[in-house]
Amino acid sequence: MNPESLATTIFVTTILCFLCWLYHSTILPSIRYGLRLSLFRLRDELRQLVMDGDLQENDEAFYILDADLSNMISGVSRYDVTTARVPITESDKQKVQEFVRRRHELICTHRLSQIRRIDGEALSIMSSAFVLNSLVISLVILPFFLVAAFVREGINKCVFGMKAMFYNWMARASIGEEDSPLTQYLRVGRQPLPASRHGH
Repeated sequence: MNPESLATTIFVTTILCFLCWLYHSTILPSIRYGLRLSLFRLRDELRQLVMDGDLQENDEAFYILDADLSNMISGVSRYDVTTARVPITESDKQKVQEFVRRRHELICTHRLSQIRRIDGEALSIMSSAFVLNSLVISLVILPFFLVAAFVREGINKCVFGMKAMFYNWMARASIGEEDSPLTQYLRVGRQPLPASRHGH
């Protein structure tokens, strides 16, 4: 490599490193803060339904969605391509399957359109968080990932896989917290929610 090419390589690498540092230190934290505020707003809307009498506090859909939103709020900065691909243990597989089945049954088919809307917006926010958190590393692995994905699974299965990764991550986040409401729900059955949980 001649000195001119070496100088160009060093210059470009320096610029890229600076942009990565700027993105992770300034831009991404600001975006995460906005996403987290949006999740807080959705959780407040959900709890407002209970306060207005449109939804019972002991409704299973409220119980699970409220726990999901709380986990999303705390997990905005952690949900990326590296954590989403961490496999669940065999002992947790049955709990994860039960979580996904119950969640779809109770939330995605709920009688209140507000419940379905809140859930859809929350999942969209977490999809954005996944993309933004994974942006830099994806620039490196994306070409290889796309080739493998298109050859082995096809476009539809790739989309399904991304959704499955999110649900697995959310289930692990809930199951991993010993004192979380969802953990108690899955292990010992529905428990009454603590009184007055309308703050952040």
